[in-house]
Amino acid sequence: MKNADISGPLRLSSAGLTDVGRKRTNNEDAFIAEPELGLYAVADGMGGHAGGEVAAQMAIEALRSALPSAPDADFVAQPTLANRRRLLEWLVQTVQSINAAIHTRAQDDFKLRGMGCTLDVALIRGGGVFTAHVGDSRIYILRSGTVYQLTEDHTFAQMLLANGVLSKEEVAKHPQRNMLTRGLGPFPSVQVDSAFFELDAGDVFLLCSDGLYVEVPEERIAALLTQPPETATRELIQAGLEAGGRDNMTAVVFQVMQSPQQQLGIIGAEKTRRALARSSLFAAFTESELMRVQKIALGRLVPPGETVVAQGSAVDELYLVME
Repeated sequence: MKNADISGPLRLSSAGLTDVGRKRTNNEDAFIAEPELGLYAVADGMGGHAGGEVAAQMAIEALRSALPSAPDADFVAQPTLANRRRLLEWLVQTVQSINAAIHTRAQDDFKLRGMGCTLDVALIRGGGVFTAHVGDSRIYILRSGTVYQLTEDHTFAQMLLANGVLSKEEVAKHPQRNMLTRGLGPFPSVQVDSAFFELDAGDVFLLCSDGLYVEVPEERIAALLTQPPETATRELIQAGLEAGGRDNMTAVVFQVMQSPQQQLGIIGAEKTRRALARSSLFAAFTESELMRVQKIALGRLVPPGETVVAQGSAVDELYLVME
């Protein structure tokens, strides 16, 4: 268990744990949980022989090596939208570079052909977390007693569901439901999902491989995340083993013990969720859908008298004035 100061009054408690499971002979998962760096990540390898293990380790090591080049000082000093976007773009480009490196290594070594991995990253800077996601590992947040899945699985099943091709029950029986539609390594380039969330005291994040969440239902995950991170990771893995442990399992948990002074209109906060829910545009949205809207939203404090949108001007954005 480690506590760390990340840019002022923000304090975190975190832990990470991985297990080979009860059916596999080698562990192709890899993770990083380093509060001193404000860096958390989970990679789940795939590929024949030792390929998956190599790819996952490459992803984690490359991520750690790239951190000194992050344009984070400007954001920590001035958390403007421009500096936020710059850091998000760096994170996306870093993951894309990792993808290219894994792909090149697989092409150069016949024994590693076809190797790849998933990758989920949480980078803590200032009072927020920057995330990147490729594959079917997941990031969850426990906020105000409710657990939300912050990432969408890049699988054939999720694609069928999103396009309304099959029902949830039909997708659950589809023989190719677990096939990845995105991963690091199989192709020279990859699309990376990214997001930014402001942190609030009490928030708990979980990064995990599919071997864990396939075995442990979301309600159980929510209950276990109410415990301290070290206990939560240990009991999450144990719950996965007791449910069958059919794959490698990894859990990385970090909890926000103390956060900076909150700003009005914090993106991801309960106040924003309530404002969205009251709007007729979002009244029919589920809790998870509201969280997805918050994930792509940008918050801004507007000084009195400043014009947000001039009457008669063309716009390509939707504005929600909270107060």
